[in-house]
Amino acid sequence: MIIGKLQAHEPHIVYSSTESLPFSGPNGDVSIYQVILSNDGKKEVYDVACAIRIPFAKIDQYKVTANPLLNVSGAVSGDSLNIQVPNLNPSESIQISLLASGSQNLPARPQVTARGRGTVGSEQGRGNEKSWFETAPSVALGAATFALIASTLALRLIRSKSSKRDLSGPTDDQRTNLAYVCRIYGLLDLAEEYSTRMHETTYWAEADRLGQIAIDAGGEKMQLIESALLALIEYNQHIEQASKAVVYYNIALINRVKKDDAAYKKYLQLAKDSSAEEIGRRLNLDQRFM
Repeated sequence: MIIGKLQAHEPHIVYSSTESLPFSGPNGDVSIYQVILSNDGKKEVYDVACAIRIPFAKIDQYKVTANPLLNVSGAVSGDSLNIQVPNLNPSESIQISLLASGSQNLPARPQVTARGRGTVGSEQGRGNEKSWFETAPSVALGAATFALIASTLALRLIRSKSSKRDLSGPTDDQRTNLAYVCRIYGLLDLAEEYSTRMHETTYWAEADRLGQIAIDAGGEKMQLIESALLALIEYNQHIEQASKAVVYYNIALINRVKKDDAAYKKYLQLAKDSSAEEIGRRLNLDQRFM
């Protein structure tokens, strides 16, 4: 118990990253990476530094989501992003999102290293805890050894499950995903807008907005926006059914304007299959479908 308490009060930082599926486009590969850096100890960690490297890639943009009081700074150097944090309190964390491109195959995960004053960061869920034999006196009783190992294994299991839960759904930034699909289809003005937008964005509202932009623009831009909307559904497997229905609804509307009757009927049916109630309400009001 004494050894456990001493270890718990040591400075300790962990990091985790989500697996990304690179997209191969006409101009090479493009991918979005997310890394979370946290203080999971019981003591403040000062002079925190984190290096995120994506070999053979160009880091086009990055975004840090953190408490403004943390004064996080970042700088891109070649294929790496270097993050500096003056200090992290216990339970505080920051999220780093990166948009990278490259002519070669991009990795599924970035290479991450982290350190702070008096500690070296470890990957969450992979050997975060120190071995008992590195810190316990050699005269410790066998019973204490067994108890410490058992508690360590239990803590590792809890953190592993927590990591998987925390990195799904709530950490998904819809602005980042919209910027991604717009960028890979050459809609650079829209991609830049989503990347710099400060307020939250919903697929629901943006599908309606993009659909109207496509209809107003016509021609090549209309086709590119239609492709981006389809890619959004394929890229984000966790999109809500109602939002998916609105995306399909706008794709159907685009094809109605294009006078592609087969595609119009196909995507309108997909919209109804995703959320019949939402599409039913819209069809009763939307003059464009009458």
